[in-house]
Amino acid sequence: ALLLDPKEPTKIIARTDEPIFEPETSYEKEGIMPNVVFPCSAVVLKDKFFLYYGGADKVVGVATIGIAELLKNLGTCKC
Repeated sequence: ALLLDPKEPTKIIARTDEPIFEPETSYEKEGIMPNVVFPCSAVVLKDKFFLYYGGADKVVGVATIGIAELLKNLGTCKC
């Protein structure tokens, strides 16, 4: 995950050290494009981040994470 400067979106403010989203389940790992998830849209509702995605080019899903947990995982970027 990346946190970008709203005034200069090419500037990275913070990022996670590890991916926050990757193929894990059989329906994400087996299909037309195996081992691939395609993030398509994101929505923030109250205190949760909802990530809508395609998995292995055959399913549509949604993954969620609490905003506090996501922000906790962001580290300052020395880019």
